[in-house]
Amino acid sequence: MPQLHTNNTQYGVSDWNPSQNAMLLRPDAREFGQTGNQIREFFHAFDMARDENATIFLTEEGFPMKVLREIFLGLEGGTPYWKERAESLFGVKVIDQLNDDNLIESFESWEYIQKTVKLFRYRSTRHTLEQRKNHRRYLLQNLYQLTAHEMMLNPHSQSTTALCSSLYDFFGVGEKSGDDQSTSYHSYNITDKYTVIHSRYLLRLGALAEHKLGVDSQALTNMPPDFTSAILSPLGMLNNSIIMISDGQNIEAAERLSLDTVVGPVFQLVPSNISSMVSDMVRKRGVPVFKIVYLFGIEDPHCLTNFL
Repeated sequence: MPQLHTNNTQYGVSDWNPSQNAMLLRPDAREFGQTGNQIREFFHAFDMARDENATIFLTEEGFPMKVLREIFLGLEGGTPYWKERAESLFGVKVIDQLNDDNLIESFESWEYIQKTVKLFRYRSTRHTLEQRKNHRRYLLQNLYQLTAHEMMLNPHSQSTTALCSSLYDFFGVGEKSGDDQSTSYHSYNITDKYTVIHSRYLLRLGALAEHKLGVDSQALTNMPPDFTSAILSPLGMLNNSIIMISDGQNIEAAERLSLDTVVGPVFQLVPSNISSMVSDMVRKRGVPVFKIVYLFGIEDPHCLTNFL
């Protein structure tokens, strides 16, 4: 019988007691949504496992390892001890194959996740918002720590070089390898404090949010300059850099901001040459991590509320 994780003070939670139940994240599961939504589904898998006191089993390929490896380092198949590291940090079990009869017979109940939309829509019934937020924070912190550790161990690897090159391309100073991972904002004249605007053109979801919640979805989609300045001025951020990351479908919003006499002088659009999936960590994860103000639409899958 596989060893179960019974120490309920680990893995970022205090009340996860895996018993004779098991939940398998199938590698061939039909994925729902893109990067942000799949990370949300990964988070919700832990909610379901905690609610049902189940052990999470996952395989080396497919969901969720595919999307995690596209963003974070240290989980690649060739990385020494990556399985042991993932199991000890997150409380999961990594298995090699699905047709292990001895494994299946060891549990009284199995939950097979064949479509990740089930996880996307899952809502915990036993755990508070604060508990879920703390666990999300624990997962993200450890994923970023794994990335940093891998970069230090392998400063010349392809993944490290891709990530450092993205930082170099945007922030403009430093080396394109892991030998010198320090960066500076002065080449692009980016201030130490800055605002990130995440522009996503999701008309259907925006309209739904406007109907259900009574919010103005158009303002955060179109980002009119007066709207942006009205938010930033009371915060004392109007003279600091404004950085936009975009899905590329509503470039007119960036053009309006760049031409505005107030916002334009401090506005920057993340360069399009930062485009690889590894460098997506810089564009959609790394840049917002260090921001002071983050402006986004209610439908933005990268905001914390949509991860809960």
